[in-house]
Amino acid sequence: MKAIISYLPSQVYQNFFSIEYALEKVSLEEVVAVKQEVLELVPEGSSLANLRSGEYTVKQLIQAMLVLSGNDAAYALGYYIAKKKLARAIH
Repeated sequence: MKAIISYLPSQVYQNFFSIEYALEKVSLEEVVAVKQEVLELVPEGSSLANLRSGEYTVKQLIQAMLVLSGNDAAYALGYYIAKKKLARAIH
């Protein structure tokens, strides 16, 4: 098993860390409104899940990050968590 893990691309580790952090902050059932302005922040050439503006559960975004290495899903989830954290800090 150790040999397999050593060959994983760094993007896989980044996704694992992002998912672990997300699961500490939100529940899988929460609904995330993904806006086009967030999707436009994803760097050109990134691996995408081809999300469109709309509503997704946290679980769906995590699945897109794992199965498709979707950076757009990672950006959408990160934006949602940051916005939620900021709202808590203000109130």
